[in-house]
Amino acid sequence: MLALDLDDTQEPPTSEEGAVTHTRRPSEPLVPGDRYQLGTTIAFGGMGEVVTAHDVDIGRDVAIKRLRAPNPTPVALARFLREARIQGRLDHPAIVPVHELACDQEGRPFFAMKKLSGTTLSAILSSRSSRFTRHQLLRAFADVCLAIEFAHTRGVIHRDIKPANILLGDFGEVYVLDWGIARVPTDPADPHESGGIAVEDPSWTRPGSALGTPGYMSPEQARGAAIDARTDVYALGSVLFEILARRPLHPRGKDALKSTLRGVDARPSLYDPDVPPELDALCVRATTPFVEDRITSARELGEALQRYLDGDRDLALRNKLAREHLALALACGDDDGGRRIAMREAGQAIALDPTLTAAAELIGRLMLEPPKRMPAQVVDELAEQDRAAGKRFVWSLVVVHGVSFAMLPVLWLLGMRDGFYVGMMGAVCAAGFLAAVADLRLHRDLLWGHLAIMLFGFALLARILSPFLVAPALVGINVVAFAFHPRGRHPLAFTLFTVGALGAILCVWLGEVVGLLSPTMQYVGGTLMIHSPIDGIAAFPVSTALAVYVPLTLISSAAVSFTTARFARVARDRAHLQAWQVRQLVPTRRD
Repeated sequence: MLALDLDDTQEPPTSEEGAVTHTRRPSEPLVPGDRYQLGTTIAFGGMGEVVTAHDVDIGRDVAIKRLRAPNPTPVALARFLREARIQGRLDHPAIVPVHELACDQEGRPFFAMKKLSGTTLSAILSSRSSRFTRHQLLRAFADVCLAIEFAHTRGVIHRDIKPANILLGDFGEVYVLDWGIARVPTDPADPHESGGIAVEDPSWTRPGSALGTPGYMSPEQARGAAIDARTDVYALGSVLFEILARRPLHPRGKDALKSTLRGVDARPSLYDPDVPPELDALCVRATTPFVEDRITSARELGEALQRYLDGDRDLALRNKLAREHLALALACGDDDGGRRIAMREAGQAIALDPTLTAAAELIGRLMLEPPKRMPAQVVDELAEQDRAAGKRFVWSLVVVHGVSFAMLPVLWLLGMRDGFYVGMMGAVCAAGFLAAVADLRLHRDLLWGHLAIMLFGFALLARILSPFLVAPALVGINVVAFAFHPRGRHPLAFTLFTVGALGAILCVWLGEVVGLLSPTMQYVGGTLMIHSPIDGIAAFPVSTALAVYVPLTLISSAAVSFTTARFARVARDRAHLQAWQVRQLVPTRRD
């Protein structure tokens, strides 16, 4: 059995009468049920484990770390005792205090320490929980920097700082864990250190060849070169980068060592544009591969971060970066991608330096002056709006043709008994209705089919009620409506429809003039007479129908005119309002 004698020169305690009191020394075995009542295992690794326990003497819960192997090797034993002594000598609020170092009844060493409750920084970053804001994590990280600086003043280098070894307590505490491979430069070198690189374990650093965790160890530490406090600064910078970018500085696994030795761009703003330039600069300076260019101490890193959290800003750095962003914005072209980059760069310039008038003027100009070519995204959005407008147009055709078809039986009952013309009107209404339904169901653009049916309907009305009575008004209303259809915006389409509608009426008139069709209009003794080719029209209440037709025509034309004018006014007012709002963002020059 191994007994640990931590202080052989210490005299045993005595009472006031001089009798020796038989208290249990740390070198005595830990008998279960004696002082510590062991609980469950809360963590374990390749070398040791941590179990919960209850200190019966004091009445508090503690955590006990002990070796797992029943017969530990001299190397494992030396490192375990070294960790306990290093952690015990660092009396700091962010370092877990060691209460006792002793052996259990089987001779295995253990040390009792404060039992913690909280969440590791690694778990917080991987879960992306909203419980901790970035500001809270940065405050906690500043405390970690001071704890590491305290260890450095005591001659201790941690060598394994990583998110898994930083614990945030449930009540605002911050702890730096796992001092198992901490290095004390004044101590004799560990003869068992091989200088190798260990494969990372999520919560423990493997003994033997483990001298750090790939992805967080510094380049000099990875090469096995001499180390000092700046080695821990590199690891702290890697952790700071991960807090800001929400991703590790170096890749996991085998590529971590290559990335560390090669060096990477350590600006977290590359992955989160909201990261301010001051924190970008801190990460870069803390993780530079060249030791001489690195931040010299953990205190310097923590105090620089604290100054930022307190509201101090590096105005010269911000102005320099703002002008760099402005130069990039001014160098962009006028195409779709160029304007997008210019807007983003100019916006970042203003965010860094709100007094940079040139950036604000550039944004104002880009927003007020449209590009020479319509951006592809805007083209797609307008096409989607056109598809919606086209669908509304087709639905209106469904209603118009459906109502017209339903009116045919009424016309028959009122005396219009001509089978040919009534059948032709029914065929036009049925064809228009079926084409509209097919357009909606099949999602196919049948606009030209709809227009052809409408033109045939115009010609039919011109034949039934003369070319110059009813048809011209209907043609005029439909031409105005088509001008606001998405297809009607194209000059060629609008011209073809207008000419086609006019031709439908004039063709009927020319047919009557050349004698192919019976005339529907005659002048007899100064009287204008209209003759309809429909049999039974005399029995039809023409006057009543025309009396209904005229107000309906006026109401329809007024509705179309008012709607189109209203849309134009709303679009104009909105454009002027948006332009006014943009102008307010641009500072005016004073003479």
